[in-house]
Formats: sequence, structure tokens, C-alpha cells
Amino acid sequence: MKITHKLTLVIVIGLVAIIGLGEVAYYSVKSMEERFSELVELPIASILRLGHMTEAFALSVDEARLYRQYGTEEAREAYFQKRDDFDMLLAELKRELGYGTPTIPQQDTVFIDAISVKTEILSSLIAADFHQYEQGQKTSPSADDPFREQEGEIMTLIGQYRDMEKEEIRLAHEAAKHKTAQTNTFLFVFILSFIVVSIVINGFLARSIIRPLALLTEMAKGFGGGDMGKRVHSPGNDELGIVANAFNEMADNIQQSHGNLELQIQERTSELKKQLSDLEKMNMLMIDRELKMVELKKRNKELQSSQGQGTST
Repeated sequence: MKITHKLTLVIVIGLVAIIGLGEVAYYSVKSMEERFSELVELPIASILRLGHMTEAFALSVDEARLYRQYGTEEAREAYFQKRDDFDMLLAELKRELGYGTPTIPQQDTVFIDAISVKTEILSSLIAADFHQYEQGQKTSPSADDPFREQEGEIMTLIGQYRDMEKEEIRLAHEAAKHKTAQTNTFLFVFILSFIVVSIVINGFLARSIIRPLALLTEMAKGFGGGDMGKRVHSPGNDELGIVANAFNEMADNIQQSHGNLELQIQERTSELKKQLSDLEKMNMLMIDRELKMVELKKRNKELQSSQGQGTST
């Protein structure tokens, strides 16, 4: 694999990891948002509905009190209007929660049934009080408030129901926090794993690049020191592998040339030694000849000298 391909591979792996990390984070956050919305959608709607129900109920009871005190038709009509509003809100709450189906939690059913029963009792009590007033059986309102006890119980039930829905929201928030912590842990592990893998891959790539360079440097130093047998073993087909192969080929050529030069030197040395030996032999022959010539000359003189002495005698 070429160096450019290796670097491209590192970049691609990094981009894929970053994109994957972003996708994981996006879908994790989206999943948490959807889950949190699913958990709090009904409780929030119920709390808002219960708030409107509380207002409509309190106003209806106040209008009932005004009617039994003053007997105004406006108060009577306002009472029935607010009671109808309350009944409509209660019906909408039942519909939203799936009242009467297996999907509604048992606690919601208990509260809704209790509120329905209590409000029916109070409505019957108010209707009876209105009837007595309209029949003239009560000429003046009593000092006691016949609605207060039932009103307090219903307001308490609605408040408890609202508190229960708030608790569900709190639990949903805690669940979302727990899910967020899990997601953060997963992202931390993922990022840590990505860093470790990146270090390993970069280390491998760095080793695949630096090691051939170190071998080339070592080979060059060896050549400089006279070690012609140094070679770089790089099985790769990248740019460094091409350089290493070219370096090895150059080293082979240099070593071959060096070997040929040594062979030529040896052959020339042998020739010179032979010529020197021949010269030495010739020199010895010439010296021996000269010695013989000197000896002959000496003997010739001696003969001549002896012949001269014999003639004179």
C-alpha cells in the first residue's frame, strides 16, 4: 500500500469515526427527547387539565353559594355553565388517558373515579339545595356552608392527582438524566476506543514509514563504512519499497563493480608479479654472464702474463 493510500486510509477512518460518533450522539439525544416527551406528554396535559378543572370547580361552587344567598338568575346560570365546563374537562381528561382501556394506569382510574363520585354527590347536594330554595322552603341562607366539606374533599383529590402527575414528570426527568448518563458513558467509551485504535493505526503506519527509512539510513552508513553486504528488506510496494529496491539494486551494482575491480586488480597484480619475476631472472642471467665475463677476462690476463714470462726465459 502506498504512503498516500495509507494517509488517505487514516483520514477516511477518522472521518468515518467522527461521522459515526455524531450519528450515535444525534440518535441518542433524539431517542432521549422522544422518550422524555412520551413520558411527560400525558402528565403535563393532565396537570394543565386539572388546573382548569380546579378553576371551573371552584367557580361553580362559588356561583352556587351566590345563588343560595341572593337567588340571582345570573348566579344560577353561571353555576351550571361552570359545572358543564368541569364535566367537559373531566371527559376530555378521561379520553386523553384512555379511561376504561387497559392502557390507563390504575392510580389514574382510582383518582378519576373518586373525583367523579365526589362531584356527583356535590352536584346532587347543590341541586337539592337549589330545589329547596326555589320551593321557598328556605327563606334565608343558613350560617353553615353545606358545600364546604365536599368541596374540600374534591379539591384535595384534584391536588393529590396533580401532585401524582408532577411526580411522574419528576421520575421521567430522573429517567432522562439516567439515560443521559448512560449515553455519556457510551460516548466516553467510544471516544476512548477511537483514540486507542487511532494510536494503534497511526503507530503501525508510522512504523511502516519510519522503519524503512531507518534501514535505508543504516545501509547508507554501512556502505560508507565499507560493508557492501548491507541490504534493505522492504516487502512493501509503496514509495519507500520502491526506493529500497532501487537502493538494493544500486548496492548490487556497486558491489558487482567493486568485485570486478578487485578481480582486475588481482589479475594486474599477477601480471606485474610475473613480469617482475621474469625481470629478476633476466637480471640474474645478466649478472651471471657479467661474472663469467670478468672471470674469463681475468683468466685471459693470467694466460697472457704467463705466456710473456715464458718467452722472456
